[in-house]
Amino acid sequence: MGHYADKEIAYACLAVNDYDKALEHAKLEYNRRPDNIDVNETVAWVYYSKGEFEKALPHIKTACRTNCRNPILLCHAGLIYEKQGIK
Repeated sequence: MGHYADKEIAYACLAVNDYDKALEHAKLEYNRRPDNIDVNETVAWVYYSKGEFEKALPHIKTACRTNCRNPILLCHAGLIYEKQGIK
């Protein structure tokens, strides 16, 4: 009732290496909440997991815009930035 689980399903799909299904669910959640930092981090991580690093970059930048100190977000951001040659 009013709660969508697509973000959580995306991570469950990543855990079993079903990247296409993960992206499907991440995009569903993104379409509902495109400015949400957690959703953008999820979309970025799915793209990273698929090896689509350039597509991950704008989403991780959005996720980091509030300077959140969440260690998982910071780790994901660092890995994505490293793949893009950003220090």
